[in-house]
Amino acid sequence: MTLRRAAIAFIASALFAATAHAQDADSAIRLEIVYESQSLERAISLGEPRFRPVGRYTQMQLQAQNVSRREAAIEYKVEWFDGEGFSAQSLSAWQPLILTPQASATINSVGQVANARNARITFRDPERTR
Repeated sequence: MTLRRAAIAFIASALFAATAHAQDADSAIRLEIVYESQSLERAISLGEPRFRPVGRYTQMQLQAQNVSRREAAIEYKVEWFDGEGFSAQSLSAWQPLILTPQASATINSVGQVANARNARITFRDPERTR
């Protein structure tokens, strides 16, 4: 199966330091979105990801909407990386997400280590993995 990757870079609206100056490009938070099939990419529409600090950690929030005429039973997992691209957490489990036609859901994830800065979310069809 060919993975189709779409990397989307966003600068977080919240500052991670207590100072009021803007972040430089090196500290931008990025989300990489991976669809394991083209049909999933057509069926699911994603909003703009949002990031914020939660204590020492980073939280990511993403809206997903089923834009197809069928119920979408999908799975997703979020992996976190440090600012240099190294894995920042050891284990990420697949999470189920069932969306009726035109329904939306909010996906939340928190990096489990203080240096987690970037994330990758992967969507797959659980029926294709059996």
